[in-house]
Amino acid sequence: MYSLLTGSRPILLCSPYYRSAIPLLFREKCPMMLFVGYLDGEPVAGCELFVSGRTAGLYSVCTRREFRRRGIGSVMVWAAVDHARSQGIATVVLQSTNGAKDVYASLGFNACCNFAEYAPSRDSTLVGLIARKAKVCS
Repeated sequence: MYSLLTGSRPILLCSPYYRSAIPLLFREKCPMMLFVGYLDGEPVAGCELFVSGRTAGLYSVCTRREFRRRGIGSVMVWAAVDHARSQGIATVVLQSTNGAKDVYASLGFNACCNFAEYAPSRDSTLVGLIARKAKVCS
């Protein structure tokens, strides 16, 4: 799904994750839902919704580049939020880039905190180990 929606090659580290998640997604009480948006029969957008207790997390909202700036991403967000509400969940959380925070604010989301994300440098031993493992898994 990732490469289909972004128009780029799949990230090696993501492919094993999604393959391993497939059996879990078909369980009756699966906490994760994948939403795919279609336009004229063509998949153009997607997002993930995770439910935990009385809160849902919205992740990986994406729209294919050639379909952006048409409100499709906003529709995807509202579809996921509406689903959460239909399950009795009143709180939906997400993480946003600086470039998208105004879009989410226009949809009614309120910023509540900032956080930093750290990653190893490209020449790190950890990155090399992860890349080798990913090649074996894919």
